[in-house]
Amino acid sequence: MEYDWLDANRVKEITGSDFYISGPYAPGTILVQPAALVRGLAKTLPGNVTLFENSPVTAMELGAPHWLNLPGATVQARILILANNGFAGQFGYYRKELLPVAT
Repeated sequence: MEYDWLDANRVKEITGSDFYISGPYAPGTILVQPAALVRGLAKTLPGNVTLFENSPVTAMELGAPHWLNLPGATVQARILILANNGFAGQFGYYRKELLPVAT
């Protein structure tokens, strides 16, 4: 993966923060604060979308339609958005496209 290592001044130019003394930059990638993103998305869902929190999917049958198994329920979906985390590769998705980072 192509990347540059940035000094504190360049990191501040990009992020606006003077907290970091250096950091990696990989063109074409983004860094998000996951909890803030999810909270923001949940607050702005349209009326035709229902949010089910604390509903772990234990199995999926992908197709047309998709079937999701949950404890005590089965859900059918025409469109499926897989939004778990940077470890999606462990579930067989995006194995070469995600890079989990812990700081």
